[in-house]
Amino acid sequence: MPRIQTVLEALDGTLSQKRRKYYARLTPSKGDETISLIRSTLAPVPVPECIETFYRWKDGEARSLGLKPGYFFLNSSGLCGVYEKNRDDITRYGFPSLFRWLIPVFYTDSRLDIAVVAYPNAKLEGHVVAIDGESQSIYLLSHNLSNFLSIIQQGWEENIYRENSSAEGSPFEYSLAELVIVRRVDGNEVLPRVQLGITKFDFEAREFWPCSWQALS
Repeated sequence: MPRIQTVLEALDGTLSQKRRKYYARLTPSKGDETISLIRSTLAPVPVPECIETFYRWKDGEARSLGLKPGYFFLNSSGLCGVYEKNRDDITRYGFPSLFRWLIPVFYTDSRLDIAVVAYPNAKLEGHVVAIDGESQSIYLLSHNLSNFLSIIQQGWEENIYRENSSAEGSPFEYSLAELVIVRRVDGNEVLPRVQLGITKFDFEAREFWPCSWQALS
């Protein structure tokens, strides 16, 4: 069984037991119809298998309570709308071509996109990144979507989040309690909070890119 499936089963159990109100407001997936919408919007960029599995589980939030404080799960229509806008910005504002490989899955209280990096090989799980257009930066949040969701699941399981609360501080910063889980899940070589400066034409911090991104630029 793919790890993302195992993580989602744990997340489903935690949310259904500890966050019944939120769990009831998650939108049921329409299966192939939901995935077809995402595939047609992203084409020719392949949809990562981890994202397909995620959206076969649920299709975003019916109301904004947050998968974790300050982080909201985009439905498939929202994902496609944000992706199309970001893709248009590549041409309109000269954003790096890497942007077409960034698949938005969450947005934050600060209205910043949280995205998964796609690859030509859809079986690969890319980094989870936060996109801050105002400061023209990308922040690396986790090695992959499975890890990111596992951190959230364990955060609720261990009662370090509070229901109906906003994210404290920057949406790019983990609390001290979260960092214990992050190190457990992502390991000591965790990449969160590495800032990659963006200009309208290129990245200023190219030497800090993960090697796997080089072919996407």
